[in-house]
Amino acid sequence: LNYEAIGLVGREQEVATLRSCLDRAAQTPSEEKRITKELVLIQGYSGVGKTKLAMTAKTYVDEIGNGTVVHGKFDQNSHEEPYSGISAAFEELCVTILDGIEKDDKGHVSVRESIVEELKPTVELLQWLIPSLSELASLGSNASPDDNDHAYGAEFERLKYAFRVLTRVLCSHFSPLVLIL
Repeated sequence: LNYEAIGLVGREQEVATLRSCLDRAAQTPSEEKRITKELVLIQGYSGVGKTKLAMTAKTYVDEIGNGTVVHGKFDQNSHEEPYSGISAAFEELCVTILDGIEKDDKGHVSVRESIVEELKPTVELLQWLIPSLSELASLGSNASPDDNDHAYGAEFERLKYAFRVLTRVLCSHFSPLVLIL
């Protein structure tokens, strides 16, 4: 039996809602309207088709030719590795950007320049989470965080800030940016 050929059954409303969100996220700003970012959460019991529904986003983003879709999975076996799903998704995106730079894609070069400009002072906080980021930011070696502040709370706040900046920069270049976690 080939269940892949069937696709989603009885999820027309959910697919339409997802496509509507992607359309709004893919719009370019104009004087009349301001673009807002959207967060879509899909919830449900195991096996009901959440991932399959989310994967329709990839097909649609490919159709509209704008944005990107990346994946990260929180695996039960890697529960000791914090942020493993988010790390995998952003690692995939950084590798995609690096591949684009190798192919002289001006869009990917622009993303790299924005990341370096916005994130350079704090990239070392994220490199343990997203290893390709240090290469993308041209740090070369693994720089270590400043030793000035050893307080966990302060470092965690700096990490959250750096991650917000990275996400904002990436969302400004990839619209929509879809993370399937």
